[in-house]
Amino acid sequence: MNGENTAPVYKFLKATKSSGLLGSLLGDNVKWNFEKFLVDQNGQVVQRYDPTVAPLKIEVKIHIVNHGSLPLVEELLLHILSVCCDGNRAAE
Repeated sequence: MNGENTAPVYKFLKATKSSGLLGSLLGDNVKWNFEKFLVDQNGQVVQRYDPTVAPLKIEVKIHIVNHGSLPLVEELLLHILSVCCDGNRAAE
């Protein structure tokens, strides 16, 4: 993933924005095995996530990238969770 023998796919992914504080300190290098790259249907990197970000925390973003929007029921549930739980559970 890093170094002279980096595969072309990782070169492409790493050319996108760095993730989090570690990204600003370590540059474009992949920090750890569980760093995530969200890629849209056109092959463009939408976002890069630190290894500590749980996949479920980006589930909504993944759905929006793949489908363009959330189903109405999910949007309503997210709104209810954000209002009643101060947004603490909306990203989970």
